[in-house]
Amino acid sequence: MLVCKRQNILDYNMKRVFSAALVMYFSISGLCAFAQQSQTSSHDATNETEIVGNILFAGQAGNEIVLRDLRGKVVFINFWATWCLPCKIEMPGINKLRKSFADNPDIVFLTVDVENDLPNSVAYMKKKRFDLPVYAVKNGLPQGFLPNAIPVTIIINKKGIVVAKEVGAINYSKPSVRKYLDQLVKE
Repeated sequence: MLVCKRQNILDYNMKRVFSAALVMYFSISGLCAFAQQSQTSSHDATNETEIVGNILFAGQAGNEIVLRDLRGKVVFINFWATWCLPCKIEMPGINKLRKSFADNPDIVFLTVDVENDLPNSVAYMKKKRFDLPVYAVKNGLPQGFLPNAIPVTIIINKKGIVVAKEVGAINYSKPSVRKYLDQLVKE
């Protein structure tokens, strides 16, 4: 009997070590993404217009948004998950940025849960008192649209063209971000 208990203790300790190693791995990965320089780039208008046009998002209230229906507006899409530390780090800045555009109908903010677990992500937003609408991708994303990392923010101009893709956590409450979005809204 003592051996079984000891074995259970060893199993328990190994699980704890393994869990701690996983947490460290994902934390380091997240910190690397957090420290990475933003990767802003322009894309070919024809190809990106086709790519982003057919993406369907399902909202927390059961509403659906087709990306092509948002043409004429600037679209700020943030892909995130509740378990992602860098995602959690940047969320207050996104919330502040969205509030600064609250009265502007020419910009739309979509926070997209990559796990498609809307009840969990909505509960997280409520717990943190964030005023961000949560969506899930309903019909899948085109290949290559989303890199193999989160958080990722994609900004689409009024013509439906991806004008920025930011990989890793960013401080979205900086004045330079607001200025960049203001310019896009005025175009």
